[in-house]
Amino acid sequence: MHKNHSAHARKFLTWLGAALGLLLLAGCDLKIVYLTPTTLRENPSQIYTISARIQETGGNVVDGSIVAHLIIDGQDLIMKKSQGDVYALDYQLPPGRDEFAYYILVNYKSETNGGVPIDHEAYREAVHVKIAGRYVLSLQADRGPVGAQIGLSGSGFTPDDIVYFEGTPARTVYASPTALNFFVPSVDPDQNYKVTVNGSAGSADVGTFRVDSLSIQASPASPKLSPSTRRALSC
Repeated sequence: MHKNHSAHARKFLTWLGAALGLLLLAGCDLKIVYLTPTTLRENPSQIYTISARIQETGGNVVDGSIVAHLIIDGQDLIMKKSQGDVYALDYQLPPGRDEFAYYILVNYKSETNGGVPIDHEAYREAVHVKIAGRYVLSLQADRGPVGAQIGLSGSGFTPDDIVYFEGTPARTVYASPTALNFFVPSVDPDQNYKVTVNGSAGSADVGTFRVDSLSIQASPASPKLSPSTRRALSC
C-alpha cells in the first residue's frame, strides 16, 4: 500500500512539473510591444490605427501559426500582418467617444521534441487611449522680437483662448477653430520661453519660442552732417 501511495505521489509530482513547465513556456516565445500612442489626435472619420510588434523571442514558434486578436469594446477582432513583425487594425470609434481601452492576445503554436505542436497564447495588459480634440499642429515661426505677430494652426481653438509665454499672456486673436494669431508679449529678450494655449477647453502645449532683441542700425553707421545738410538714412 505504501508503495502505491509513493508511486502515485511520484506520478503526480511528475505531472505537476510538466504542467508548470508548460505554463512557464506559454507566452515566453513571444514579446508583444504596443506601438499605438496613448494619446491620438482627433480626426473627422474617427478611425484610428492600432498596431503592435509581435516579436519571436525563441525559435520554437511554428511558422504562420501566429494569430493576433484585438480585444476592444467587447469585440474580438483579428489583426492583419502589415509588414515584418507588425500587426495592425483600423478601428472606428463610435460617435461621441473620446477614449477607449484595448489589449492584444496572441494565439500561436510551438514545436516540441515529439514533433506535435502545442497551442499557446500570450497577451499584454490593457491600455487606455485618449483622443485629443485640442492640439497645436504648427507654429508659424519659432523666434521673433517683442510685438511680432505669429500664427498658430491646430484644432479645437475657441474665442476665449489666450497664448501664454511662461505665465505672461500675449494678445491673442481668434481666427477659427483651427487658427490663432498672437503678438509676442513684452518679456525679456534673448531667452527661450515655453508657450502654451489656455482656455475653457483646457491647455495645449505650443512649443518653445525664442524672443530676440530688436536693434535699429543706421547706414552709414556714423553720418557726418552739417546743420544745413540733409541725407537719407536706411534701417
